[in-house]
Amino acid sequence: MIGYWQKINIDNYLKILPDYYKDCSKPYVNGQNSLENLNQEEIDYLNTNLHLDKIIGVDKNLVVNYLLQNKAKHNFLLHLFAMSNVKLVLNSLDDTQKSIFQLMIENFVDETYMIRWHLPTIYRRGFKNIKSDEKFLAEFYKTSLNNQKKFENWCIFRICYKLNDYEKIEIALRHDNVIFSILSFKQKKPIGFNFPNLLGIANNAIQHYRESGDLIIKAMHKFDVWNDIVNRDKKGTFKQKKSDYETYKPIQNDELNKIILEIFPELND
Repeated sequence: MIGYWQKINIDNYLKILPDYYKDCSKPYVNGQNSLENLNQEEIDYLNTNLHLDKIIGVDKNLVVNYLLQNKAKHNFLLHLFAMSNVKLVLNSLDDTQKSIFQLMIENFVDETYMIRWHLPTIYRRGFKNIKSDEKFLAEFYKTSLNNQKKFENWCIFRICYKLNDYEKIEIALRHDNVIFSILSFKQKKPIGFNFPNLLGIANNAIQHYRESGDLIIKAMHKFDVWNDIVNRDKKGTFKQKKSDYETYKPIQNDELNKIILEIFPELND
């Protein structure tokens, strides 16, 4: 059953949405919070009468694809992402056979906030990666190597691609400092941190990310940076922190560490 007041709220939303599309300079639509708690009949009513294809003027299966390529309408897209009861088609390819994952790489490569907060959203809403995403990532990797910010953003895309699951992605990005520490060891240089060398990464990781300490230490050995870290440890700080870790080692975070092993399968050896 559709509630009386909810129908009024939905109808008001449907009325103002076309105007919001024309001018989406604000990052929100008045009254959108009133549509968060809808029953199934109300959700069906909302989506049956929404007609995003008519509002935007594109095929209903390509609404998100189009909005990703139109930066003037990004607030409208972010609004749709935030509206969990609005059904979105996320797995269609555009005329050039690009997925929305690839379009996000093209259009948000320099926007770290957008990537960290809204890339996971497409997985929460049902997106699944396809094989061509990996090839696209590989090409993007080549262009990102000379730009630290782009490379860090590439890493986030790569993490999402490898996990391809919202719950795992959410956990991984919540513990991204652990992952970027291990990535730094793999790349043999600090990634995602302002430390001047890997000793700083190692000291920070072994002190603050102890629930993944065993994997962190294993990564130092696996990626052949252990000797470099030890040789730089002139004051013995790392030696002391590692000793303290071994003495007071906490229970390891199995949930997170299983995800880390998916991202870095080399550490399974």
